[in-house]
Amino acid sequence: MDVEEAEPAEVDLHVKAIVDRLTREAADAGNIADQEKSRQEESADEIRKLQNELRESKRASSEEVARLQGKLEKLANSQHETEELRERVQGSQKQLTEALEMLQKERAENEKLASEAKSSRQKELAATEKVQFLERASKDGDKMTTHIGTLLESSAAERARLESANAELRNWSSVRNNSSSRRAQKLPRPSKWRSWKGHSLRRKLL
Repeated sequence: MDVEEAEPAEVDLHVKAIVDRLTREAADAGNIADQEKSRQEESADEIRKLQNELRESKRASSEEVARLQGKLEKLANSQHETEELRERVQGSQKQLTEALEMLQKERAENEKLASEAKSSRQKELAATEKVQFLERASKDGDKMTTHIGTLLESSAAERARLESANAELRNWSSVRNNSSSRRAQKLPRPSKWRSWKGHSLRRKLL
């Protein structure tokens, strides 16, 4: 519509319509602005919330990282302690093995010494028995020597007595022979029987 050609009433209506439209648009713009502001506020709240969550998450992450680092340190310390404990156990096992080997050597040495001591005791007992046997033999030998000495003395005395008896017998026989010889010169020759009888008697006496 051309404003110059229109009537005043129509112009008013047209202006009013424009004003209404502008008012509505302004209202809509205000609403849109309010909505945008609300959305911005909501966005800001959401951003703050997200920022808070992010900070909380970072703090939680830091705490979790610290906790995990603590665990890692504890695990490392535990592993180190485990290694030290393993080394101590290995050292103890080595010492135990060496002690067992030493005990086995000492046991073998003690058994050897016990065997040697037993053998020495047996040798000592054998030597003691031998000494006792020699002592008994020596005593028996002394007794036998004394007995032999006594027998020798008795034998010597008997031999002296026999020698004396033989001497006496020889003297007596010599005297008798001399006497018989003198009688034989004076008397006749004896008979054969008397000669044999005298010879037999002489043999018995000798």
